[in-house]
Amino acid sequence: MEVEFYGHPLIEKLMILIQQGFSRKTILLKKEI
Repeated sequence: MEVEFYGHPLIEKLMILIQQGFSRKTILLKKEI
């Protein structure tokens, strides 16, 4: 199942959005600290 979903355009876009979201959260946390 994982192999089939991995590499799917929509999944890749979701992963990019998630990574961007985490990076934004870490930046906000750094600013707060």
